[in-house]
Amino acid sequence: MPANPVMGPDAIDAFFEWLEEMIKLGLPTTDDAYVFPVTRNQAGHTTKNGHEIIEVVFGNAMQSSGISSGIQYWFDKAELEILPKMKRKPTPHSLIKLTTTNLLDADVAEVYLNIFRGKRGMGTMGDYNLPPDHVLIEKFKAGYHAITISDTKQTDELARVKAENTELQNKNAEFERRLQALEDNEKATNEQTRDAHNKALEGLDSLHDMSEDEKQGEP
Repeated sequence: MPANPVMGPDAIDAFFEWLEEMIKLGLPTTDDAYVFPVTRNQAGHTTKNGHEIIEVVFGNAMQSSGISSGIQYWFDKAELEILPKMKRKPTPHSLIKLTTTNLLDADVAEVYLNIFRGKRGMGTMGDYNLPPDHVLIEKFKAGYHAITISDTKQTDELARVKAENTELQNKNAEFERRLQALEDNEKATNEQTRDAHNKALEGLDSLHDMSEDEKQGEP
């Protein structure tokens, strides 16, 4: 049963940041490219514990072991601390479990969690129960507060800043509209003044011609 995940805004922001990083690394970002490709070549070998590390090639799909190593590498790179209840660095499995547990605690029904993960379980009915995307999105949104990295205060502050930005954009658009109206009015006024000036000059020229004609007609 294929997974049908839903991505929240935090994940989408992180995804676009990763796309920018992929471009810097010279990795393809076409529709058929891998989302998590190998970022460097590495020869195959066996660890001291007997764990086999297969050969990987730049640009190919990253194996699950590579994803796990990558998460722990960036965990160290970001200088994050292991929470007391975690006891060890995060792994793909622990992140999936944490997300699932938090969504379940936020009253997202298990049937939808199984569909998100592509896991056959309670109520999924295999391929027979495939709710439309908008239903899955709404179910995910209902529990999103339980997994987002942004706290309520940050979310409220972000909403306030966005609202202020929208208000400023609207005010700027109104200012631009009024400025354009003033410029158009000034242009029209200048054209009217120029036309009146030209007509006045034409009138003076006519009077001058008439005066010259009268002078020539005098005895």
